[in-house]
Amino acid sequence: MKQRLYCIIRKDLTYGQITAQACHAATQYLIDNPGTKWDNGFIICLEVENEACLIELKDKLLKEEKLHSKFHEPDMDNSLTAISSLDCGKTFKHLKLLR
Repeated sequence: MKQRLYCIIRKDLTYGQITAQACHAATQYLIDNPGTKWDNGFIICLEVENEACLIELKDKLLKEEKLHSKFHEPDMDNSLTAISSLDCGKTFKHLKLLR
């Protein structure tokens, strides 16, 4: 199955912040993984309630040894605002599309 770039963003941010954090997360993944073979086909943005939920997801990804990148926003006290990962869809199927 084709890999998609998933960006998981906190929905407790403003619309403008959410947009910026999704871009930061996607870019951070490509910076952290320069050999990534991704054809820019799909970017799927998903949501979590807040930073605590994002930290919980990050911990799950670490435990499962799933390659991912995190973005901490310097202008928001370095809080974790987004995570990105290439996946076929299984890992994030329990999350809702960002609205």
